[in-house]
Amino acid sequence: MLNGYGFTIVGKIQDIPSKRFHLEQKKNWLSESVDYYNLKSIPRKTRFWIRLPNWLGDMLMTLPLIRALKKGRPDAEITLFTKADFIPLLEKLELVDSLIELPAKSISYFFHFLPLRAKYPDTYILFTNSLRGDIEAFLTGCPQRFGIIRQSRWRPLLTHSWKTPSHINEANLHQTRILEMFFKHFGLREQLDFSPLMTITDQSRQSNFIGLICGSENEPKKRWPVNYWCELANRILAENPKVKLILFGTTKDREITQQIAYDLPPERVIDIAGETDLLDFCERILTCRLIVCNDTGGMHLANALGLPVVALFGPTNPLRTAPVYEAPVNIIQPPACPPRGGLSLSEIKPESVISLLNKYTK
Repeated sequence: MLNGYGFTIVGKIQDIPSKRFHLEQKKNWLSESVDYYNLKSIPRKTRFWIRLPNWLGDMLMTLPLIRALKKGRPDAEITLFTKADFIPLLEKLELVDSLIELPAKSISYFFHFLPLRAKYPDTYILFTNSLRGDIEAFLTGCPQRFGIIRQSRWRPLLTHSWKTPSHINEANLHQTRILEMFFKHFGLREQLDFSPLMTITDQSRQSNFIGLICGSENEPKKRWPVNYWCELANRILAENPKVKLILFGTTKDREITQQIAYDLPPERVIDIAGETDLLDFCERILTCRLIVCNDTGGMHLANALGLPVVALFGPTNPLRTAPVYEAPVNIIQPPACPPRGGLSLSEIKPESVISLLNKYTK
C-alpha cells in the first residue's frame, strides 16, 4: 500500500520488535519515490532516539551500529542523545539527522526529559546500562525502549530487551560485537561498516609528527609510567632526527606531559595537553603519522580517524575494547600477559615499543 507520496507503508509489521531495526518490504520504493516526486529527501515519520555512552571510546565503538541502523531503516529519523563535548565531532561526521545535548548533572536533571514527550519518539535505543539512562528514556514517553540485560541485572523500565546468552563470555568478545548481536536480535541485517570516519591525507602519512597520548583520565592504572614515556620520547628523537613529538591529553594529564617534555628539546616537542576541545584534538591528531598511546579514548579516536596506532594494554582487556576501525593497530601487552590482560603496564619496557615503531619511522 502506498501513501500520498508513493512510499510503501509497511504498517504494523515495523512495530514488531524482532523486525524493528530493518525496513521490511518486498521492494524498497523509497529512492524511486524521491526521484519521481522530485523531493530533496525521504519524508521520515519514524523517530529513533539513541542514548550514547558517556566515555569517548565507548561512544566511538557504537558508531558502526548507527551506520548500519541508518541503512536498515532509511525511513527513520535518527537522533542521538550525547554529552556536550561530543556534539561538535558528531555534527562534523553528519551520521544522523539531529543531536540532543544531555543536560548537566543537577537536582533538576530528569525534568529536562519530560518536555521531549511532545516530539513523540517511537523507539529509544540505550547503549548505556545504567538506571539513569533508563529513567531518561522512560520520561520521554517513548513507547518502545530497547536495551541489553546482562546476567544478574534488572531493567524494568525497558519495554524490549536482549539478554546476553549464558554461554557467552563477554571477556572474550569485543563489546561492538555484543552490540551487533543485540541489534540483530531486533532485526538488523546490514553488515557493520568499520571504515574510518575521515579520510587520511598523504600529508598525514608523510608527516614528521608522532603523537603521544600519555594519560588516561578515567583510570590511573591504565597509564604507562612517566619515566618510560620520557625514555621513549628521548629514544624517538635521538634515533629519528627529523621527527617531532606532539603530546596530547586532557587538563588532568598536563602534569604528566610537562614531566615528559621537561628535558626534551623544545623545538621538537609540542605539548598541547589541556589546550584542545574534541574537534581541535581531531585536527591535531590528523597531522601525525602515527599515535602511541595508553588504552584511552584518544586511542579510539585516532583509530576511528584512520591513523596507525600503537596501543599499550596491561590491566585492561584488548579482546573486549581494542580499536575496531580499519586502520593499522599494534597492541603491546606485557610479556606472558594473558590475552584478556591483567598485568601491570610497568612490565612493558620502552625497548619493546621502540622496536615496533621502527617500521613507521625508518
